[in-house]
Amino acid sequence: MIHASRNLKVVFGLFVSFTEIYFAKTADAQIKVVDLEQKNTINSNICTSTENSQPEFIKVANLEENNITLSNVCTLANIEGEDPNSQQLEPQLGVEELERNQISPPNSQQLEPQLGVEELEPKDTSPIKKHSSVNPNYFIPPRIVPDRMIRPLTTTIPLNGIVINHLTKGQIVEGGSFSDNQNTNLDVNALVKFNSQIEESLTKTNIITINQTGDYLQLQTVRKSRGTIVTTKEPRTLLGTHLQISLTASCLNSQNPGDICTYTPGLKIDRYDPDTLLATRFSQTSNFGDLVTPESLAAMSEPGFQSGANGQEIGIDQFYPNIGSLSGNSYGVKTSISRKEEIENTPAVIYSQVRQVLRVNDREAVIGRTVRGSAFILNDENTLINTALQLGSKLLPDAVPSIAESPLRVQSKVNNNLFFAANNVRLPANSFTFYHAGIGRSRNLPPRATNLNQVPPANFNGIWLGASPIIKRTSSVIKTRYEQIGSRIDIGSGSGEGGRGSNVSYLSIVNGQAFSTATLENFYTQVYLNNFSQDANYVTTSKAQEETNYVPHISFTGNITGTQDVFRYYAGVLGVEEIKAYGGADFTKNSLNGWTFSGGFIAYTNPDVDYRTTVTGSVSKQIPFNTNANLVLSTGVNYAFGIKTSRNDFINSFKVGAQVNLGNLWFGINNTFGDVLPDSIDNTLTTNFGIIFNKNFTFTAYYSPINDNSTLSRYGSGVTFKLGRNQNSSILTLSWSNNEYNYGLDSSGNELGTNENVFSVFLRTNL
Repeated sequence: MIHASRNLKVVFGLFVSFTEIYFAKTADAQIKVVDLEQKNTINSNICTSTENSQPEFIKVANLEENNITLSNVCTLANIEGEDPNSQQLEPQLGVEELERNQISPPNSQQLEPQLGVEELEPKDTSPIKKHSSVNPNYFIPPRIVPDRMIRPLTTTIPLNGIVINHLTKGQIVEGGSFSDNQNTNLDVNALVKFNSQIEESLTKTNIITINQTGDYLQLQTVRKSRGTIVTTKEPRTLLGTHLQISLTASCLNSQNPGDICTYTPGLKIDRYDPDTLLATRFSQTSNFGDLVTPESLAAMSEPGFQSGANGQEIGIDQFYPNIGSLSGNSYGVKTSISRKEEIENTPAVIYSQVRQVLRVNDREAVIGRTVRGSAFILNDENTLINTALQLGSKLLPDAVPSIAESPLRVQSKVNNNLFFAANNVRLPANSFTFYHAGIGRSRNLPPRATNLNQVPPANFNGIWLGASPIIKRTSSVIKTRYEQIGSRIDIGSGSGEGGRGSNVSYLSIVNGQAFSTATLENFYTQVYLNNFSQDANYVTTSKAQEETNYVPHISFTGNITGTQDVFRYYAGVLGVEEIKAYGGADFTKNSLNGWTFSGGFIAYTNPDVDYRTTVTGSVSKQIPFNTNANLVLSTGVNYAFGIKTSRNDFINSFKVGAQVNLGNLWFGINNTFGDVLPDSIDNTLTTNFGIIFNKNFTFTAYYSPINDNSTLSRYGSGVTFKLGRNQNSSILTLSWSNNEYNYGLDSSGNELGTNENVFSVFLRTNL
């Protein structure tokens, strides 16, 4: 049931939070504390695909272009704290289990989920709400199950970057990041549950059905654009000149012997390009042979260059502030550089309806999962086609699995791998779901199973339809200009003026005809030339721009999940203007003696930096010291094909690492070899450290003594505070990183680069 007053308040709170920030979206110079932390186990404990995350804030991994590993997957063997030899094979299916209210976290170490077989019998006397009608086809007709009787493992579902279960009421993650060189970045990622319920029934053909439904509203801010402006200032010494010339004499073919005419055209510069300081427009103030007025003649005889009087302008007057330049100026020779980053986010509102149907008989269990979403992304250029896709997906059916009837009593030992397989599905990263439907199947746990090897594998296959981000990247020099500083300095000049009897002579050539002071009567000439220099900076501004829009995306995916291994396969198509089709597979295998192997391959048509044909592989070994201490050794390789890389797009890598875990303290070291693969991340050595002081306070830090990459994070730290003692208490995260951006050498051989400190504050609140 929807509680109107309560939910209206929550929805209003979500819209108010538009101005605040979520931990999961990225600028290139920001670090998440979760990235700084090096967990005490090599495997993730979250049993959902990490490809559902929404990474927008750039992480250390992005700054260093670390090895891209396969998404974490869920097996019984890689749950934190799981004893490989554990014999806890009793099912979580019985109602006795449910009535104890032992609600376990998603990382439950039990091998079988609960359903409530004993409770679902005719003798049932539990307080569970029943429907009033009696159906002769049921031992127990459909009825609503209280939340306390269901463990979260069986109801955990990934939803647009957030993992939910039937206990989820809502969550808001908000915060901000700031630095001197970046605009303040605000974002929010919030979810609120409108309603949900779990209904169970037991038929007389011995089939248990558990039907989970829920409606959720999400508010997120996603990246719309990111622009990086880099400005360099190169010291220059500008050279300039000022030329002023006039020549007057007796007019040719004039009936009045006293008339004086000009023997040069009147030319002057009246417009300059403010960036290049070059002349862009000349004006002609007089013509060759124009009669010069007596007032102008009198003015021109005064000392200094005079062009005339009473509006008459005679002669050539041209000022050139830039006829060339020399490297360096009186302030130095070193080029300076600055970097500015502008990020624009846009809100996205998503309303999702979730349905999960679980059915069990005496031999097997099946699960069907359906997610329907309506997403609106403000200012997205593909809104129309995405809306049409959403409307069309409403016609697609729910994934309702079928299972055979049986004369035998329902088998209570349901296989946990079925739920893991449903959550190991590969969902496109950073995407919004319009429709997701899949069906999984597994054999039930053998009644007398005593170890993990006896647990059957499960499979899950489905279709996903939604919108995924496509980033258009452009890079260009948007402006070059001279910035004048200081005053002009004369470096050489000469001048002279006069008539016959002076030591001044001049030759004027107009239209191929020469006129010399040696042959002209009553001539008077002015010749002034001044050469000068001026300190300046040659300023170059370039911009790299990223524009993100969401395009239709359809994906087919499946997996086979065992107790110690997972194999996934997938194929899909996305795009509007340029279609990208892809296919791939990956695997993860965990051994009982601490080895973990993983590998994968995905191939794209029309690959780019974000969607690239890639081969990955990794191996790790956990060496235990005691129950609270171990050493983890790891190595991994990543190689991409068929893309054009720029200086900041290198993604190939070969890495080795080691981490020592000593209870609440850990220390790790990782090295990337830059000379092994082409277009590889450069040599990088990074150390990290972390300590859990108590349940409410964790500190992490990292330092990279060797890092030859052009974009890197040299060092940083973070702290996490849990604001309370309850499991759902708010969590405050503070982080700091020092980031460097290197741009090679200037013309004098000096290194070009800039440095910034980025601070982030995030708060996660559970509703």
